[in-house]
Amino acid sequence: MTEKTLEAVVLAKRPDGSITPDVFATVERLWPAIKEGDVLTRTLFASVDPYMRGILNEGRTYREGLAVGDMIPGETVGQVIQSKHPAFREGAVVSGAFGWATVLATPGDRLVRVPDDVPPSTYLGVLGMPGTTAYSGMTDIGQPKAGETVVISAASGPVGATAGQIARRAGARVIGIAGSV
Repeated sequence: MTEKTLEAVVLAKRPDGSITPDVFATVERLWPAIKEGDVLTRTLFASVDPYMRGILNEGRTYREGLAVGDMIPGETVGQVIQSKHPAFREGAVVSGAFGWATVLATPGDRLVRVPDDVPPSTYLGVLGMPGTTAYSGMTDIGQPKAGETVVISAASGPVGATAGQIARRAGARVIGIAGSV
């Protein structure tokens, strides 16, 4: 019997300046076995977020850097292909922070079920890490009020765009800054 394999994206080497394709490599690995409480998913979407640049370097920035050979971590949306968790049936669409691989095994308590009426990719934007970053930044820290002016840098990205909408909803005047390379 042939064992099933998956593809994972790993850090192949440290970047020297800008990110280039050779910083990453695709490797083949065996499908993980799952235990009671785990879920096996097939990845539908994987997120690329700004924090990821820092973890490609050696050492610690705001999070420990990856070792060469480590799988690239990140938010993903996937479809359940096997479940040993009572809350997730085969075929369900789920989201969580796992990594860049075609198949992932995860404890079910680290998953969020994506409702049928919500586009799955939304969980990598406004309903994912970028959205929660914007929400906590604006509601916990910024706390915009009606009549105030809020300036959002990087307003064209998912965090900035969401932060701008939150500030506008609070009644603030919003100025967004966006640029190009």
